[in-house]
Amino acid sequence: MPKSYIALDLETTGLDSNRDAIIEIGALRFEDSREIESFSTFVNPGRAVPHFITELTGITDADVSGAPPARLAVRKLVEFVGHDPVIGHNIGFDLAFLRQHNALVGSAAIDTFELASILVPHASRYSLENLVHELNIDLQPQTHRALDDSRMAQALFLELLQRAIQLPKATLQEIYDLGSRLDWGARFFFEEALRNRARQGFQGGIGAQIAARRGGDAAGPLFMPEVSLEPLEPRKVPVLLDLEELTDLFAEGGALSEIFDTYEPRPQQLEMMQAVATAFNQ
Repeated sequence: MPKSYIALDLETTGLDSNRDAIIEIGALRFEDSREIESFSTFVNPGRAVPHFITELTGITDADVSGAPPARLAVRKLVEFVGHDPVIGHNIGFDLAFLRQHNALVGSAAIDTFELASILVPHASRYSLENLVHELNIDLQPQTHRALDDSRMAQALFLELLQRAIQLPKATLQEIYDLGSRLDWGARFFFEEALRNRARQGFQGGIGAQIAARRGGDAAGPLFMPEVSLEPLEPRKVPVLLDLEELTDLFAEGGALSEIFDTYEPRPQQLEMMQAVATAFNQ
């Protein structure tokens, strides 16, 4: 089990690791909720920084012209990372660029995008900025720069860890056991959750530290608030769907056209609806 993690982010000239180049590296080492040290450097891509990248990040040709080339910058990053697992949002993107330089090939990687899709299934969007906003993480997104994004990824990691700690111990153990049989970096995440749950429960550990900083409780609903509802009871006599009423919904001037400005009746759509409704009724 690692004692510390590396939050990592790159800024690049584009999205294709085979054709584009790194222009900035940001990384920080943290243990529990404490940042230990950071690493940040511009990288000379050997080409002009595209205008849209400058608009997005604020990084200009002047920033990178005197920076070290990728081979030197990546070498320093490898020394900084050591044997710690790396975390990041869509970390596979960053690793694809680094592995063009044969860097961090054997490092365990934990993707906060992947973890969020498991632990925050109700999120409207899974961008890093949106998750930080939706989860009320007390960290204001700064410029779209590598070290800033690394800090946001760290904060999201800690929030997701707090949520994982709230899972039943048996569930955490099963996820960890299954993950241990695979080359899955997230096993370290669930091992950390198990460690915190066993050692501190809900009264201490990293979950309590995060909650204290946010002014809330360590425990809370993982997915959505529980609602008490009466159990459903089947009808003794089924109520058939009204095909005529449903057909009116799809007609020109019907309810669908009132809701959707660009709605256009289509015979195939109507035929499909009637076939499905008839199947239910039968």
